[in-house]
Amino acid sequence: MDKKAKRINYTPDEKNLLAQLVHANKDVVENKTTNAVSNTEKDEAWNRIAIQFNEMNHVHRDESSLRKQWSNIKQDLRKKAAESRRQLYKTGGGPPETKFKDEAMILEVVNTKTISGLDNINDCDALSQPSTNTYEDVADNNAEDRNIQDRLAKRQWAQKRRPVKRNSAVEDAKLEVLQIQAEMLSQEMSNKNKLFQLEYEHKEKMFRLERQLIKKELGLGVLRFFYVHFLI
Repeated sequence: MDKKAKRINYTPDEKNLLAQLVHANKDVVENKTTNAVSNTEKDEAWNRIAIQFNEMNHVHRDESSLRKQWSNIKQDLRKKAAESRRQLYKTGGGPPETKFKDEAMILEVVNTKTISGLDNINDCDALSQPSTNTYEDVADNNAEDRNIQDRLAKRQWAQKRRPVKRNSAVEDAKLEVLQIQAEMLSQEMSNKNKLFQLEYEHKEKMFRLERQLIKKELGLGVLRFFYVHFLI
């Protein structure tokens, strides 16, 4: 199933969702510091992003695929920025065309020094007037981002309030059977010990009786011997 999902291209909605989730973790994901602590924090952040992404998306995407897609999104944005600069210097034209609605959000996440062209073009009054669409998109993105964060907070709150699942009736019945079997085994061992003790006592009693009979028979034999040989 995962291999099949990897062959499915990301839809614009999936890219927008990924951008919003990364934006919520931008301080960790795009942290330029590289050490054991920061790498661990980045791994944990991407793990959270993957869980949240798959909770909201019908196609499963693993963490590795999401990281690769985010890298591709940034790379495409850099290419678009470079092309926008070339067109700007070549024709002196207006603002660059925007096809991905969360480009403004990505520019907030990524270091703006690495991507220049899309964020600064609209600020150049000599070449073009500022586009109100950019501010509207940012407002829409922020509102949608808050909506996603609210949904995630509600889901986490519901999971915390969810009662601990008790053992099912079948599991309870199995546990009761095991307890009964243990009690029966203990009783059986006790009965065997009692039976062994009774058998031992019976054999000991029979042995004493046999010994007494033997003594009596020996005594009678001696008396008969004296009677026959000495008294008659």
